[in-house]
Amino acid sequence: MRRLLAITAAVAAGLSAATVQAQGAPDQTPAHWAWKVPDGRWITIRNLNGRIVVQKATGDSVTVSATMHVRRGDPHYVRYDVQRYGTDNQDVLVCALWGPDARCTPAGYDSEGGSRRRDNDIRVDFQVAVPAGVKVNVHTVNSDVSVTGVTSEVRVGTVNGSVNVETDGGPVSASSVNGMVHASLLHYHPTEGMRFTSVNGSVIVELANDVNADVELSTVNGRFTTDFPVTLNGHIDPRHLHAQLGQGGPRIVMHTINGNVELRKH
Repeated sequence: MRRLLAITAAVAAGLSAATVQAQGAPDQTPAHWAWKVPDGRWITIRNLNGRIVVQKATGDSVTVSATMHVRRGDPHYVRYDVQRYGTDNQDVLVCALWGPDARCTPAGYDSEGGSRRRDNDIRVDFQVAVPAGVKVNVHTVNSDVSVTGVTSEVRVGTVNGSVNVETDGGPVSASSVNGMVHASLLHYHPTEGMRFTSVNGSVIVELANDVNADVELSTVNGRFTTDFPVTLNGHIDPRHLHAQLGQGGPRIVMHTINGNVELRKH
């Protein structure tokens, strides 16, 4: 554990990258990092098994805690990769990696080896605190993702789980394969396009009452509803709706295959 804390402290002090071996018993004391990230730069989290929760920070630093839970297997099989990247190394990337061959970069994440080991049942849960102005890019494979209190751009996704976003800023893009996507943009008026998608789950988006946007709602096995008065574009299709909100504007796409699509007023 002393080695883990030493490496964590070095990363927090500004090293460009570090690989930290996850150590300790199940439900161990979290690994913890903190950085000053300028407005408009990114905090990126990649995970395989476990949830990601992002909330508003009480201070001016981005903080990340990763807690490992071991039901079966070797905790040393999981490690954390921490990198600084982007212009002047102002962006931060944190990844949980399963197995010695797993890799993570700002452009991609390959941690499939751990999911194929039947003797390995390990989960890593991330808790992230983000001050105003910092952009958020978080993805997991097997669990839920929640983002609240963020004031800048959000990109969020999962494969097997639900997505919930509640933000005062944007733009937002959110996706799930097997789960619901719910996004509430409390006071944000879109200035660029946004996309909300699922395959096996409903998609629900809440927007300000006076928003101006062009919307595209579609579902294959479900229905769509909207609280907004809309101006239709083209013919009426029970599975696909192109419409204008207010004066029109950036394109908002809401799509699922097996589920409902709901556009609500906040």
